[in-house]
Amino acid sequence: PKPGHGFCPIDTWLPGESVRDRHALLLPATLPSGDYTLRLEVFSPRQAQSLPIAAPHAPPGPSLELSRITVRGPAASGQ
Repeated sequence: PKPGHGFCPIDTWLPGESVRDRHALLLPATLPSGDYTLRLEVFSPRQAQSLPIAAPHAPPGPSLELSRITVRGPAASGQ
């Protein structure tokens, strides 16, 4: 998805600027239960490559860890 629903293209961002954007994450029903790490990667179609990400308290890199989640399968019926 494009940042800001397409109204905040990455080529307009300034170094050090913070950009907030929210997206839903739909998980497939067949996803195995377990622990997962959500990571953010910013891809520039114009440059055809991932852009480095810098965040407070994290070294710049190709991706940024956002969160760790635990996925549990559906509860057994009748419980």
